[in-house]
Amino acid sequence: MTAKYQPSALNGHVEFKLPDISHPSFGKVTISGRFPRIQPRFSRSEVDPKIFSGLVSKYTKLVEECGLGTGSFEWAGAITTTVAAALQFSLYWNPTLALDSTEFTFYVWFILFAYFYDDGLEDGWFEGKLTVEGWQYASETYIKIMRMHVVEDPLPEIEGLPSFHGTCKALVRMVAAGVECVGEKYVEYIEPMAHTFQTTFLSNDWFTSCRLDKRFSLRTYNAWRGWNVAGDGCLEGQLFVRGIPISQNVRRHPLFKRIMNIVRGNIAWVNDIFSTGKDLTTENYPDNEILFRVLEKGENIHHVVADTCVSNGEELQDLIYLKQTLVDIFGEDDNICGFLEMVDVVIDGQLMVYVKTTRYQCDRVYVRVFMDGDEKGQLKLSRQPRN
Repeated sequence: MTAKYQPSALNGHVEFKLPDISHPSFGKVTISGRFPRIQPRFSRSEVDPKIFSGLVSKYTKLVEECGLGTGSFEWAGAITTTVAAALQFSLYWNPTLALDSTEFTFYVWFILFAYFYDDGLEDGWFEGKLTVEGWQYASETYIKIMRMHVVEDPLPEIEGLPSFHGTCKALVRMVAAGVECVGEKYVEYIEPMAHTFQTTFLSNDWFTSCRLDKRFSLRTYNAWRGWNVAGDGCLEGQLFVRGIPISQNVRRHPLFKRIMNIVRGNIAWVNDIFSTGKDLTTENYPDNEILFRVLEKGENIHHVVADTCVSNGEELQDLIYLKQTLVDIFGEDDNICGFLEMVDVVIDGQLMVYVKTTRYQCDRVYVRVFMDGDEKGQLKLSRQPRN
């Protein structure tokens, strides 16, 4: 009998070079490095550019119907860049979903919502107008909508969060697609994702009330950043559209919690590395570990990038052992095996997004993604600044 679970393995690596990274504290530098890849069982080949362009146009129009556009967010750039990034994450994190499926529609609206609430929140942080009470009202409303609870009608305006109403409308579209996917089971099936995002929102209560700066240790910052990045929420969304429930017995286990912690950390680290140049264009950008360590703690940027790459590789190796141990403890249950497959997909699938999307561009980004035995690399991209 062939085992259902196929053990993970490291296969290949990512090389990157980000030139023209500049700040008054260290001048202009080029940062570079490499970290290993983990090989997923499933991946999506590149989508025809014409099809992708059509999807961007379609969802941009739908987003505009929600009242959101390029002028809705101060720091996020053109709305099409956000829509394109949401589509790319949806494509590469869900390689088996048909582009015209309701499940794919759900996930696109989910990522769009995640971007919109986060972009609006960061605008509020930068401008200094968003209060803890204002953010708490917004986040509690988001969770109520996600859980199909009754919300205030009409919704109030929130100072420092002008995108609040449009973000709620985008979330309503996600819920509608979710109900279409699973029917009356929606409220039950969405709960793990809603619970995860509730924790993410509470972490933003923390930051809105007390900014994480040089007073805090790196370990405290890492804990906050892991919750803030919502990587486990993205994975929960994948499990929702794949119809993979995970029992509370498994969720309570320290192994499961550590695996989810590694997912959060990996998504945060990869985001922080490839967003370094972009985030430095905003004074004292709040949620980037590279910038926290360099600007707040005074560390050398090259040492920080190298250390991040090493830590990333070590945790991917840990992940391989932890996943096998989870199978050894709970057996080759279909849902556990499906969950572990999605862990690999979320970690590796994000790489395709960062080398393609315009949302995360620095002045130029040079990235090559290798598999073992591949001397040239699968992807090579030189990019220009985003608008």
